[in-house]
Amino acid sequence: MKRLLLFLVATMFAISGWSQTVPIAIGTGTTTASTSAMPGLYGYNISAHLYSASEIGIGLGGSIESIEYNLSSVTTGTGKRVKIYLIEITDASINLNQSWTTLTSNATLVYDSTSFYTPSSGWKKFIFSSSFS
Repeated sequence: MKRLLLFLVATMFAISGWSQTVPIAIGTGTTTASTSAMPGLYGYNISAHLYSASEIGIGLGGSIESIEYNLSSVTTGTGKRVKIYLIEITDASINLNQSWTTLTSNATLVYDSTSFYTPSSGWKKFIFSSSFS
């Protein structure tokens, strides 16, 4: 019995070792001059980003566990709130005439923190509370 249990545990670790996280860059070389997904001067900003399945490059069974933004400027103060919602849609564009509440009503909240602060520019990683499939 002990050998069977050890074999099952070893097999479980081997199988879980096959899954791997692969970083995917979207929008290489692109910049934005006015709006950002990060909190602004007044402590808030709302933005929506639409990425196609081919840009993300994950197949069936894949999941998203985090997102990173390359920040060109820093935030002032502390305690800025950041919420990140994800949703899978079939539309090729976002209907910007709908309210933020409507836009996020079926979305999954994957990140929520009031401790956003970055004293330097560069990559800022947001690790989700649960992966999004």
